[in-house]
Amino acid sequence: MRELRFPFVRGRLLLVLFLASAAAAIASFASGCGGPAPEERYFEQVCSMALPRSQEMLETFEAVQLTRAAPGREARVTLLALTLRGTQIARRFRAETRALPLLDTEAGRTADALFESLATTAFETMAREVRRVRSLPESITLFQSIGGLESLELAVLSSYANMRSARAVAAEAELLEFFEKADACKDLEALGTD
Repeated sequence: MRELRFPFVRGRLLLVLFLASAAAAIASFASGCGGPAPEERYFEQVCSMALPRSQEMLETFEAVQLTRAAPGREARVTLLALTLRGTQIARRFRAETRALPLLDTEAGRTADALFESLATTAFETMAREVRRVRSLPESITLFQSIGGLESLELAVLSSYANMRSARAVAAEAELLEFFEKADACKDLEALGTD
């Protein structure tokens, strides 16, 4: 009779060992050993989205500066094209910000609200600039052209600053440690510092 009981006990022992190791693996994964924290992944996504839009806005800023140096005959058309370009970038930034997955913590909700506000402000700044440029007469003077380009330059620069404000958002939401760990945020921080 003893021979029959031994395989049963051995099977039970194996089952207990298997369940214990599975529970340890689950606990290890839940404690953060399974990869970056959700907050770090969040900032990785935010900065990965903001980096190309910030680069595009910086290129628009540089184009405005070049145009301002020599406005040319078609100043209003150029001014409107650059303004529409900046508005399109800000619109994409706002849409992509709204599409980000939410971070379901109090700090995450604060960060989401701040990013939404910055993205909306960037878009509204550029939309106001479009309305202003469209209100200019068809043939504008050199003085009006230079003034329009200066105003556009400030609007683009303001929108660019909003797009690069991830560090300020992280600090305000008390998530700075996660921002600093995200590689894409390091790239965003380095943008425009050449």
